[in-house]
Amino acid sequence: MKTAIYVRISKTQGGGDRHGVDHQERDCRAEADRRGWQVVEVFEDNDITASGKKPRPAYEGLMDAIERGAVDALLIRDTDRLYRRPLELERLIDLVESRCVEVQTLRSGSVDLSSASGRAHARGQAVQNRYEIEKQRERMLDSHRNRAIDGKHRGGARPFGWDEGLNTVPEEADAIREATAKLLRGESLRGIAAEFNKRGLPSARGAEWTPVSVRKVVARARNAGLVELRGKILEGVQGKWEPLVSPDEFYGVRALLADPSRKRSHVFKRRYPGVGVYRCGRVVEGRTCGKPLESSSDHRGRAVYRCRNLHLSREVAHVDANIAALVVERLGREDFGLILARNDVEIDVVGLQAERDSLVEQKRAAAAAFADRDMGWDFEQIKIINQRLNAKINNIDEQLVKARTVSPTADLLLQGDDLAEAWSKASPTVQGKIIAELMDVTLLAVPASERNQPFNFDYVQITWKV
Repeated sequence: MKTAIYVRISKTQGGGDRHGVDHQERDCRAEADRRGWQVVEVFEDNDITASGKKPRPAYEGLMDAIERGAVDALLIRDTDRLYRRPLELERLIDLVESRCVEVQTLRSGSVDLSSASGRAHARGQAVQNRYEIEKQRERMLDSHRNRAIDGKHRGGARPFGWDEGLNTVPEEADAIREATAKLLRGESLRGIAAEFNKRGLPSARGAEWTPVSVRKVVARARNAGLVELRGKILEGVQGKWEPLVSPDEFYGVRALLADPSRKRSHVFKRRYPGVGVYRCGRVVEGRTCGKPLESSSDHRGRAVYRCRNLHLSREVAHVDANIAALVVERLGREDFGLILARNDVEIDVVGLQAERDSLVEQKRAAAAAFADRDMGWDFEQIKIINQRLNAKINNIDEQLVKARTVSPTADLLLQGDDLAEAWSKASPTVQGKIIAELMDVTLLAVPASERNQPFNFDYVQITWKV
């Protein structure tokens, strides 16, 4: 009798432990030998649960083998190795019945799927298995909730920034503080990831950083000592670990990353501050080009700003040196700090965050009421409700971004008296953001008669915004 063996273990240590599946296979082979059955193939799903929706490659291979008529019998340790959901059982019943395959377990004996009573018994067992899964899940969620309320670590992989005992890892903790500050000052996720990789700092799992992994780390409530459960921050609950950033900084990063305008824009790490900031001022057929400038190299290998339509180019070093002098001079004026201060509006960040959580909860409640038909709403009514709630949520997000995103210009002013030194230490990305805050820079076309002359700043047009 051509026999297939199916073995499966839900969880293993690190995903590489074979003890469980090897033990199942050995016992199934012994039973096949006792019966005189020929084992033609072993299907193995190691470290894969049967209770979720994650695909089981070997299980699908087994179903295909049964459908093709490649096996006459199936050996498993117990039915819960093969199926734990009623839907999976129904599929198996159809295949086994149509191909006359005998199913034998080591613990429960034969699984009779050829008779009504046998199928009824199997279905009852599948329902019981499903019940056990759901009860196990409830116990796990209750345990997570209780540990969250107690402010304790809920298990799993250690969080970047702390060891498994929730003591800070100094280098990683400093990296979180640094990434938070850089984001609020205008740096990009991509730039931060590149910097971490350049210095050889691995993630908690030992992997290289990506913009996505940086986003996940800096957006965690635990960084501020807050406890988050199922997407909601628990009020009045403080984690039993040392916070690395202030709640204001945390909410600022969350608001910044949720800002819709950020998703629409192209965030990148500038090589030179004027890339995407300076614009082409050449007049072509009565119209100014106005395209943002890119960086390139000229025939001598010098870095230049160049119009993407090739209307003009200008050496980076000359333009940036003059712009830097203007910025430092402007920021050094006595009245400049007062101008920024008058534009600063105090906003209740915590209150806004609580209001946002309430609106999100209203959306969930409305969706549940619509699904259960409790309120008698039709699709158009629930659509209008969602639009109104989304408008309020977007408005709050805009306020949070405004309140907690540090202005690169204001931040530079706080660096100390030596603005020139602070400017030189700022990254090109931050320098570009400051320039964009302060002025519009347009490079004008140089007449043919002056193109071989020294750099002339008269052909750079500055329009101040502040």
